[in-house]
Amino acid sequence: MSSFLNQTLCRMPVVSPVNLTWTELNTALHQMWAATTQASNWMLTELFTRDVRRTIEEKMPPMGPVYLYPEARVRFPILPSRSIAALEQAVKAKYRARRYDVIWRCAASLSTYRYPTPFPVPNQAWSLAFVNEQPVVSLRVADLRVQMRLKGGPRYHRQLSALRDLDEGQAVPGQLDLYQKGSDLLCKMVAWLPRRRHQSEHVRRGTLLVRTDAHSLLTALNTKDEKLWTYHGDHIRRWSAEYSAQLERWSTDSKAEFRPQVPFAERRASATRKYHHRMESTCHEAAALIVKNALRRRFAEVDYQDREQRFCAEFPWARLRELIAEKRDASDIPFTSASSKVTPEYEQALANGSQFVNEAFRPPLGLARQTPDTLAGLVARGRRQNSRDLLHLCSARPGSTAKAGTVLRAAVEHLLRRVYCSGRCGHPVISHPVSRVT
Repeated sequence: MSSFLNQTLCRMPVVSPVNLTWTELNTALHQMWAATTQASNWMLTELFTRDVRRTIEEKMPPMGPVYLYPEARVRFPILPSRSIAALEQAVKAKYRARRYDVIWRCAASLSTYRYPTPFPVPNQAWSLAFVNEQPVVSLRVADLRVQMRLKGGPRYHRQLSALRDLDEGQAVPGQLDLYQKGSDLLCKMVAWLPRRRHQSEHVRRGTLLVRTDAHSLLTALNTKDEKLWTYHGDHIRRWSAEYSAQLERWSTDSKAEFRPQVPFAERRASATRKYHHRMESTCHEAAALIVKNALRRRFAEVDYQDREQRFCAEFPWARLRELIAEKRDASDIPFTSASSKVTPEYEQALANGSQFVNEAFRPPLGLARQTPDTLAGLVARGRRQNSRDLLHLCSARPGSTAKAGTVLRAAVEHLLRRVYCSGRCGHPVISHPVSRVT
């Protein structure tokens, strides 16, 4: 499958059913969503019940084999057999991802599926066809064979192009999910799409270096550190500031005695959806800008790093990184990335160094009531601390001498970001880069 690309094909709204009425379709779908929600919660509870419990073991044992399909078929006969099999695989994957925190660390509770949980349809149980240049999906819902016409038009030109590849047999279909978002019925399809090979007479060479900056969203450089282009994206910070300020005002207003529901709950939910749609659209635009620029300039590789995130802390950087990787994979361009995500070793070092951080930089109890001048003095006091003294404190801890530099760096970052730079006293957040400890 090296010539194919696995990705979410599209999420397209359903315009109307073809062979049924909306009432019949909604009745069948509500039954399916209720059954999938109950089955998912039952499977999750059974996996937790049949799993191990921590006693005196030092390491968490692997999860034993659990086969819930026969019992699920008896408990939920309304669900198709293929849907139950797909649902079991999805629930097991979600449980394994959180098993360490739930079973071993007891740091998280068991997840809960809420209505309406998407109704899964495996690839063998649905088909696609174009009728009068409009995509029509055929699948089984409960005991009915349903045909649904999907939305089209210029807005969905990318999705329609992928659907035509699927209809012509150039793509391999995957799972289809039916779910509800607001008042819309959406159809999500996954498929193996053909990888686009860009034929060109010129040989692609070099690496496009894409960096985040404190004053702009993206900056592109070549290997000679020459700036090629800059994407400022000032509207992103404006959107984020407006949304954060409005949320703060709504949060303050909701503290009044509005019962049983605040009168502006619908407006707040609408503003939240609008903000998330804006951020999602911006991530798609920025990712497409990077990949298209790399193709036009004939770069052979893209190197993306988003360690600097002061431009907009609320921006979904992880989502942008995923979309860049997805779009470059579709264009067959090698991609490397680096982010500011804390590694497990660094997180452990941070936990080990938290004790002597409090000893070396103990702030006054009334830090929230200090003036800006006093806060500046506290930060200056932290800067004046001798690194050798911190290393001495670090080496005094048993077993931590070999990782003194790592623990020191974690401790200093913990100090600057979580103690003095919390920004909770109404003063601007102080941002200091942490230099490498040698």
